[in-house]
Amino acid sequence: MYQQVLVYDKYPTIFGYGRYTIKTTSNTATYHLNDYVITHKQPQYSVGEVVLYMTSEGTVVIDTIQKINLEQFKLANSGYDYIDIDDIQGKVIEIIPNVGSFFSVLESPTGTILLFILIVLMLEAPKLKETIKPKK
Repeated sequence: MYQQVLVYDKYPTIFGYGRYTIKTTSNTATYHLNDYVITHKQPQYSVGEVVLYMTSEGTVVIDTIQKINLEQFKLANSGYDYIDIDDIQGKVIEIIPNVGSFFSVLESPTGTILLFILIVLMLEAPKLKETIKPKK
């Protein structure tokens, strides 16, 4: 029901918080392409919580915990019998619709260059205004 394949943004987690962008979706109305998912690593998880986990192929997937057996978790839609707690990237704490595409552009080489140019222009604008201003 909740399973979505995600692209793991290769950035370290900060104080246990991670960020992900949904790149492909299954047929659910819950999550959409380019939604921005914020997670938090928990010391323990409960049945019914929505989590992100790393598959053995290295793909990050979102799913719901269906059953817990010690430190192993059965997920609602995964093809695995159980996954270890170490495979869980974190509990989904926030989904921000359509923000992932904005961050994808900013993180691209072109977006980074454009952001740098924008910052330089903002810093230099007052100086340019003074130079262009006609002298009396």
